[in-house]
Amino acid sequence: LNKELEERVSLEVQKVKQQQQLLVQKSKLEYIGELSAGLSHEVNQPLGGISMGLDNILMRMSEGTLNEKYIQDKFRILFKDIERINQIIQHVRIFSRDQQDSLKEDVDVISVINNALSLVKMQLKDHQIDLHLDFSGKGSTVIGNPYRLEQVFLNLLSNARYAVEEKGRKSGDANYEKKITIRCKRHNEFCEIFVKDNGTGISRNNIDRIFDPFFTTKDEDKGTGLGLSISYGIIKEYGGKIEVQSSEGEFTEFLIQLPLKK
Repeated sequence: LNKELEERVSLEVQKVKQQQQLLVQKSKLEYIGELSAGLSHEVNQPLGGISMGLDNILMRMSEGTLNEKYIQDKFRILFKDIERINQIIQHVRIFSRDQQDSLKEDVDVISVINNALSLVKMQLKDHQIDLHLDFSGKGSTVIGNPYRLEQVFLNLLSNARYAVEEKGRKSGDANYEKKITIRCKRHNEFCEIFVKDNGTGISRNNIDRIFDPFFTTKDEDKGTGLGLSISYGIIKEYGGKIEVQSSEGEFTEFLIQLPLKK
């Protein structure tokens, strides 16, 4: 009887893990969809450089002024643009795949943040959102999965962008400056990351519920309420914690603490 009970419990635990993994994967794919416009911009920039470079080579050929040095210089630039496109595609491919069986490894938190920013920087710029970074602190190596941690930062950046956009839309204040600040520093045996925006803030009624699964204050077509719940689980899995402070109508700041590699 005990063996049968153990098998049933083990089966149920496995089902729960599979369901959790499906939710994580669903959340990732939502981010990719949300970032598609920004990714298109990121790819179009080097594509434009390649097109212009090839046009210049063809023009030199027609003028009879093409020489070996010019070709070498142009090809060096063209290959750099091609490599940039390849990096973007590979990064999205790895990020979007199922990380269920991935192992924990040494992770530089600042590199993870920069990778997340590489997917959203152009969107922030296009929406006139000022981004302030402070990575002056030393010691940011933790143990975890870089793509899972990147998912956390993408979620926080997505929420911050939505908050400042909503405040700008609702306030109608032409002088309102949308800002997102990311700080990373060492504190005792922890790496601390702060993500702050000067957007709509979170009400007192909602702040204790924001890490609950499926809880969201966004419109139905803007989010599922899974992002912060999944982020909370990822940070807890790596022995860390995530907290939030907010003042409605003023700001929201998330603090992530992750134990440093010993």
